Amino acid sequence: MKAVGACARFAADMEANRSPYWLTLCGLQGTGKTMLARQVFEFARQNCNPGRHALWVSGSGIHNESNRRPNCVWLESYRFGERLRGGEYDLPEYLRADYLVAIDDLGAARDKTDFLADGLYRLADQRAHRWMIWTTNLTLREISERLDPRISSRLIRDQNRVVHMTCPDYALRRR
Repeated sequence: MKAVGACARFAADMEANRSPYWLTLCGLQGTGKTMLARQVFEFARQNCNPGRHALWVSGSGIHNESNRRPNCVWLESYRFGERLRGGEYDLPEYLRADYLVAIDDLGAARDKTDFLADGLYRLADQRAHRWMIWTTNLTLREISERLDPRISSRLIRDQNRVVHMTCPDYALRRR
């Protein structure tokens, strides 16, 4: 229930136009992290997002935040990696101006070269003091060891909130 309350608070804070922060939902697979994050994301997309009907305007390939009305963006971490590897090297900087960015399943994608970890760190750096949702099966220590200690540090900085979900996998619960 702690996670449900944190998600409700996050949505209410967005709707009330309070100071942005990040919400990270940690826990084993099957605990409902993605479902909760998706509900908050859809609420924000429909109710809080000032750019839901806007178009992106840019000049000379330079993304000018003053011309861009923010959107809500949902990316699974592996898709984020695919886009980076596919040539969207400035994706973290591009996502800076969006109203809300959600990264689902942080740390799930395999990355032996640290390319993805670097992209995720750049995203974290660009998204400081902006609305952000992360879900992960990893603990903060595992994020630090497997990805980058700077990412785990940013997850707990400022007013960011981390919720550890400890319920059993939904698929394994007795019904």
